[in-house]
Amino acid sequence: MKSVTIDGRVIRVGDILVSNRKAPAIGLPAGRSVKIAIINKGQDRGAVIGIADDRSNDGWHNLDGLLKSGNGFWLEEKELFRYLKLNRLPESVRIKGDFLFRKKNLKGRKGTLLAALPNCEESMIEFEEFVEGCSCDGLGKAGHCLVVPHNLLEFVETEKAEKGG
Repeated sequence: MKSVTIDGRVIRVGDILVSNRKAPAIGLPAGRSVKIAIINKGQDRGAVIGIADDRSNDGWHNLDGLLKSGNGFWLEEKELFRYLKLNRLPESVRIKGDFLFRKKNLKGRKGTLLAALPNCEESMIEFEEFVEGCSCDGLGKAGHCLVVPHNLLEFVETEKAEKGG
């Protein structure tokens, strides 16, 4: 698996997470950055997420041979946010298909992914310009946000990356 939605948040392999004050319970000092190394489909309890740390930690393992011993740790999906918080830069998206809102087609409009809705195929998006929408429960600017189906969204490089900076 390359991604999983947990509590309305899309988690991908490669995402950076930061340990919180409860993380010492799993042998990780608070404030340390770790990366999602692998996501496996679990048995009956959801996904199993393998986190990787550049430094070795007591009680950690190798994620079934993926890493050096002491650099990996498995967490069930329900445990992930008990010990870690997502530290993701805002992701730019564009509407790739026809999407009518208030008689305007928003195809091609760029925005920022605010949150994926839990157990749903839609995400909250904040658009660069006013679209007569909402604020997505205060996560974005008033009038700039809408809930958009996933199948109409594509990730795009940020302007900084497009300019080579």
